[in-house]
Amino acid sequence: MEDWKSFLPKNESDLLAQWDQLQKARTDLLALSVTRRSADASVEVTCDGQGELSGLRFLNDKYRTMSSKQLAASVLEAVTEARRHVHGQVQERMGDLVGLGALPGWEELGEFDWNDFLKPMREEGYDLDALADRAKKKGTGGHA
Repeated sequence: MEDWKSFLPKNESDLLAQWDQLQKARTDLLALSVTRRSADASVEVTCDGQGELSGLRFLNDKYRTMSSKQLAASVLEAVTEARRHVHGQVQERMGDLVGLGALPGWEELGEFDWNDFLKPMREEGYDLDALADRAKKKGTGGHA
């Protein structure tokens, strides 16, 4: 893998542009919603951009005649498919943004230490908090 410095922008203008792109991606992904049905069409689920279940519907009366095991399998199938689709969209959006191709899976993302990742940049003298504040003040898409 390349040295982390190779991914840094060359000047503040480039950094602000990257900040803008990251904030746009964040907004897009927070608005993401994916709906999928089970193969037997008995269950429909919706997951948000973080893969969290945000909706569950039983589409017909078929669920009334299903065993609890069958119903659970249909729910899990739909949730798994929705999360897989969310993950693919997040991976594509962020991979395009940073130009790194495939990104880590859900498990790795949950364990990712942003402070550790940003530590070398802070040690080099980058004041990332001040830069984020300036970006917000300039209206470049920063979020509080």
